[in-house]
Amino acid sequence: MVAAVVAIVMGVVLVVPDNPVDDDPAADSVAVGFVRDMRFHHAQAVAMAGIIRDRTDDDELRTLASDIELTQQAQTGRMAGWLERWDVNASSVGTSMDWMNHGMDTMPGMATPEDVSSLQELPLAEAEVRFLALMIAHHQGAIEMAEAALEHDLPPEVERLATGIVEAQTSEISYMQDLLEARTP
Repeated sequence: MVAAVVAIVMGVVLVVPDNPVDDDPAADSVAVGFVRDMRFHHAQAVAMAGIIRDRTDDDELRTLASDIELTQQAQTGRMAGWLERWDVNASSVGTSMDWMNHGMDTMPGMATPEDVSSLQELPLAEAEVRFLALMIAHHQGAIEMAEAALEHDLPPEVERLATGIVEAQTSEISYMQDLLEARTP
């Protein structure tokens, strides 16, 4: 449903949408595909970060995991709002990653369900190392997705999100590599 502003000008009733439908991306656009898939991608990062946040006794790692979890939950909520505002299905209607046009079957950087489960099952020191390795790969995948989206014309809010993902996650990768190096012999 599109909200509208109603005005009476010289006895004529004018209805002006405050968010014209013509400006909304199409359901099969790169913007919508990126947003749908990035929500799914973020959900896995949030899950992995939550596991380590709850298990670790390392303040640095707990802070990092909390930051990843909170930032990506907020971004996921924002993206859900865009999909609702654009009046498109929140779930992919075709194959995920179709928008990227790189012939991929899977999303870059995604961990397997076994990898995610291992974060709960491994001894803590091993789980921390595994988390950092998985999250580095996960962030690299998110950057690949965001850079692919940025090759296209995007709504300004999606362009800002994709740019922010590239910048923030590049920085976090560097930090996680330092944490990983400190934990490996």
